[in-house]
Amino acid sequence: MRVFSNVENSLGNTMKVRMVARKQFDNFFLEFQQYIAKYLKHSAVVKCNSAAWDLDIRDVQPGEAVLLMDFQMNFSHKYKGTIQLEHWACTQTTLFPCIVYLNINEQIERWAINIVSNDQLHSNAFVSHATNKVLKYIEQFTTLHHLTIWTDGCGSQFKCKRQFLKISQMNMKVRHRFFASGHGKGPSD
Repeated sequence: MRVFSNVENSLGNTMKVRMVARKQFDNFFLEFQQYIAKYLKHSAVVKCNSAAWDLDIRDVQPGEAVLLMDFQMNFSHKYKGTIQLEHWACTQTTLFPCIVYLNINEQIERWAINIVSNDQLHSNAFVSHATNKVLKYIEQFTTLHHLTIWTDGCGSQFKCKRQFLKISQMNMKVRHRFFASGHGKGPSD
């Protein structure tokens, strides 16, 4: 139930404010308990994810690689001062950065490999193609026998049957990890 009330501000002016009828304390407390239970579970997952990520990039062994992959927002090709019609009809390019952690000569190195394409679908086929390109590039410098991939949980890009089929067909041990929802921001972003 909405109620209007006159409220005086710090300057002495009276304003009409819409107030929302308050719920009973018991109802509020029950809803709060349910919310806190969900939050605590999510918080525990985030802490576990963070610890696993830190361990993965800190303890990269020779012959191992850790990939962090995600699509960035498309790059729009436009010049300064474009009119509105040109703004919405401009050419775009897909940016797919891959951050690679490798152990080269007992030194952990971080490489940024950017895949640039005119493919606008952001599909798993693109992810598969980009991953192949990155792995071919890495294998110029070292032979891999173990790969850890970190991504967000987007179903059409990373968390789908095609991705798991590809992983199962690789000639090395592969582990695909997913960041908790809303917490996958990293160096690739």
